[in-house]
Amino acid sequence: MRWKFLALLLLLSAGSQGCQKEAASPAPPVPPAPVALPALPAAQGAPLTLALHPGQPGRPLPANFAGLSFEMGAITNPAYFNAANPVFANLINGLGPGLLRIGGNSVDRTAWSGQARRATTPADSITTTDVDRFAAFVQQLSMPVLFGVNLAARDIPRATAEIRYVSQALGPRLVGCEVGNEPNDYHSNGIRTASYTPGDYVADFNAYYAAIHPLLPGLAFSGPATDLSGNWASTFAAGTAGKINLLTTHFYEAGPASNPSITIATLIGLPARDAAMSTTTSALAQAANLPYRVAETNSIYGGGKAGVSNTLAAGLWGARLMWQLAAHNAAGVNFHGGGNGAYTPIALVNGQFVARPLYYGMLLFKAGSQGRYEPVDLSITALNVQAFASLGADGSQTVTVFNFESATPVSLTVAAGQAVSAVAMQRLTGAGLDATDGITLGGQAVAADGTFSPASTSYGASGSSFVVNVPAASAVVFTCK
Repeated sequence: MRWKFLALLLLLSAGSQGCQKEAASPAPPVPPAPVALPALPAAQGAPLTLALHPGQPGRPLPANFAGLSFEMGAITNPAYFNAANPVFANLINGLGPGLLRIGGNSVDRTAWSGQARRATTPADSITTTDVDRFAAFVQQLSMPVLFGVNLAARDIPRATAEIRYVSQALGPRLVGCEVGNEPNDYHSNGIRTASYTPGDYVADFNAYYAAIHPLLPGLAFSGPATDLSGNWASTFAAGTAGKINLLTTHFYEAGPASNPSITIATLIGLPARDAAMSTTTSALAQAANLPYRVAETNSIYGGGKAGVSNTLAAGLWGARLMWQLAAHNAAGVNFHGGGNGAYTPIALVNGQFVARPLYYGMLLFKAGSQGRYEPVDLSITALNVQAFASLGADGSQTVTVFNFESATPVSLTVAAGQAVSAVAMQRLTGAGLDATDGITLGGQAVAADGTFSPASTSYGASGSSFVVNVPAASAVVFTCK
C-alpha cells in the first residue's frame, strides 16, 4: 500500500506543478491598434489633373545621377578638398554615389609640376602635395572622380605623368579622364586660333589617348566637354569611336551674369529649352551608342548671378533640369560650383561649408527618383507647373511636382492608376522664389555638420484618386502606396 500512496503523492505533485506553470504563462500581447492616418487636406488652388502610368515604366534611374563639378584650381587650396573638412565630405555624400568632376576652365590654365608644393611653387601649378591631399579627402566620399588634364599646352608627356600619379593616389576612386575643357571656346579664350575645328580637337584627343591608354588601360575616357553648338559633339563621337565610354556635354541656362536682363523669370521660364537640349543630346548619344552626361551645368554662366542663381527658384530649376534629363535617358548631371559663387550648390562662407538652395533642389531629385522613370500626363495649363514620377520595385509611385508660380497655388487631382492607401510627402519651401536662405525640404534644413535627415508627413487615402495641394513657389515629392 505504501508504494501506491507514494505514487499518488507524486502524481498530485506533478499535476500541481503543471497547474502552476500554466497559471504563470503570460497572456499573449495584444497588438496595438493601427494608428489612423490623417486625411489629405481639401483642395486649395487652381485645379489640375495628373495621371500616373505604373504599367508603362521606363528605364531605371541611375543611383549616381547627381554629381558635382569643380575647377581644377580648387584642389590647390588647402581649405577645400581636405580630409580635415568632414562637413564638406558630408554635404557631398548627402547627394549619393554620383560623380565628382574636376576640370573647368582652369584645367587648361594649370600645369603639373610633378613635385611637392613649396613656398616658391607657382599658384597655377598642380603638385603632388595637392593630389595627395585631394586623394585623402576623396577616400571619405561615396562619389568617384572624373579628372581632367591640360590640353591647351599640348604637353602630352606632362599630362600623362599627371594622370598616372592621380591614378596611383586615388586608386579605384578614379574612374575617368577628360582631355581639356570646352575646346569649342578655345579660339575665344586665346588657346587656339579661330581656325581650330572639331576635327583638330579629335586629333589632339586621340594623341593623348594613344599615350595614356597603354599605361592605364582600365581608365575610361569621356568628352568632348563642350556645349551643343556646331558639330563638336557629333564629330568627336565619330572620331573617337571605341575609345570613349561616356559622351559629356555642357549646358548653362543663360548668361553672362553681367546681363541686366537676366532675372528669376528668365531662369524658370524656359522648360521647353531644357527639354530641347535633353532631346538633342540624347539623340547624339544614341547615334554614337554611348551613355551621355551633362558633366558641367548651372543657371547663369560666369559664376552665376546673385539674386537669381542663389535663390529658391534656382533650387527648383535645378531639380526640374535633372528630371528633364532623366526623362531623356541621361546617365547624370554635374552642377558646377565652388567657393562662394552665386550658383554653387555648396558654398564656402567664412570658413564654413553650407548648403545653398540649389543643393536642396538636388536633394529633392534624390528623394523623388526611386526605381524606374514613370511617364505622367499633366493637364494642359498656362501655369508654370511640371510633374515627373518614378516607380519603385515594390510598386510604389513617387511623384515630384513643381509650382513655379509666385502667387498661384495649385490643387492636383491625382489618378494613380492603382489602389492607394497612404500618401507620404515632403515639401521644398522658402519664403518665396527669391528666398536665399530659410529653405527646407520636408520641414528640415541641412544640419551644421552637413548631414540631412529628411522627414515626411503621411496621409491616408483610398481608391485610386486623391488630391495634393502645391502652394505657390514650392515643390512637393510624394510617395503613394
